[in-house]
Amino acid sequence: MCFKRVILVKSQVGRYGLNNLESMNFLDVLGLQVKHNLLSLREKLTKRTIDMAVSLCGLLLISPVLKLIALIITIDSLGIVFYQQK
Repeated sequence: MCFKRVILVKSQVGRYGLNNLESMNFLDVLGLQVKHNLLSLREKLTKRTIDMAVSLCGLLLISPVLKLIALIITIDSLGIVFYQQK
């Protein structure tokens, strides 16, 4: 279920562990409005594109380390890197 607006009201002093909050005043009661940035298709596609680009860069950066680990496993165990069960 998607809501256009979510407002958190808390009567006691405390902290909220959320981002994208906007403070509101309801007759001396603090209200925090949560902004949903991913309700439109454009924002969803932008986030997906950034997620995929960062994942690809991370995979490219870590692949030499994974290849080195695979080589060490191959040399140490004199077998294949991935276990296969018959």
